[in-house]
Amino acid sequence: MTIEVHVNREQILVALVALGSSLGATFAQESPAPFDDPAVASSAERMIPLVERLTGRRFPSPPELEAIGEERMAEILELERKRYPPPGEEPETGSGTGGWDHRAEARLTLAQYSFARRKIFVGSRALERAYRTIAEPGREAPFLDLIVGHELVHALDDASFDLGPTLGRIRERDARLAFAALVEGHARAIELRIASRGESTDLFEAREDL
Repeated sequence: MTIEVHVNREQILVALVALGSSLGATFAQESPAPFDDPAVASSAERMIPLVERLTGRRFPSPPELEAIGEERMAEILELERKRYPPPGEEPETGSGTGGWDHRAEARLTLAQYSFARRKIFVGSRALERAYRTIAEPGREAPFLDLIVGHELVHALDDASFDLGPTLGRIRERDARLAFAALVEGHARAIELRIASRGESTDLFEAREDL
């Protein structure tokens, strides 16, 4: 017995469109991009007014942020280290690095405020790896807010107090360490306040252990 099935062209097209939409939605769910440029921009919109409120200061102009890959992050880190070297190294030459590997460090750098460029760079791949080790899917935005908020504090402090040139003028080792601790400590303190407001102190504490 032969059964004939008649399906017109319009029905086929409708079925293909429905299938495509279903596959697209599934792909979007399985392959999110929680730390790309749009996500970073959204986080900055949330965090800029909060950082201003918590610090009692305002940005003279909106800071620039960019999500980048590991190769670009390695370039940024190398530039920063040459311009503002750690104690014991000479500016611009990067001498005395003791075998420092900027590419290896780039894989671990979640974000970096560049004093040289006065811009925040977010390491998308490093963030993805770090997030997978400390939290289940679904809390990417609060985690990103902590990272962006931290770097925004550096950017605001630099805009307010011109930290880059100050850092460049300090040559004595202990003074440089004290200055760096002060700058980082302030950013961490504001980051903790952000975490407390967003009920994400567990993410803050987990990030401390990375």
